Amino acid sequence: MTTATEGKTSMPKIPEEYGGHLPHHDYIAQVVTALEAIGRGPDGWRLEEADPATGAPALQAALGWGAGNHNPHGGPDASDADLLLTVNWDAAGGWSYIWEQGPGPADSFPPMDLDVPAVSDPADLAQSLRYVMDGETGGRMPHPARWDDAERMREAVRAWQAGR
Repeated sequence: MTTATEGKTSMPKIPEEYGGHLPHHDYIAQVVTALEAIGRGPDGWRLEEADPATGAPALQAALGWGAGNHNPHGGPDASDADLLLTVNWDAAGGWSYIWEQGPGPADSFPPMDLDVPAVSDPADLAQSLRYVMDGETGGRMPHPARWDDAERMREAVRAWQAGR
């Protein structure tokens, strides 16, 4: 999703009709870029401006990895090799993830909240997510710092909410 130009990495571009105009676009794009920088970029990602379950206004994002793609070092016989991973972000609730064995709700494990700031530093968050992807969350996962531009994004989110 990123492109290298003259030694610099650019942020992924999302067309306006797919959320490129939303206030959380730049933040999520930086998280994706940070994941790609450590070799763990998602297979795909999307931005939402309404809760898919209720239709209520809500800024959300989802990053997804296909079966086994979350851990490039895992073998085909690893216990999580057939699992799908979805990492979700919500402006109100922060970060969470869910492992799934298939496309249906009966094939899903319960969602797990990540105990990190809702607007974590993208590079730090990528390292924390690497621990999730490797199945090493038992107390060793680093705690990311708050993102330097968090307040600017929160102001943009408040402006978006006021304009709804």
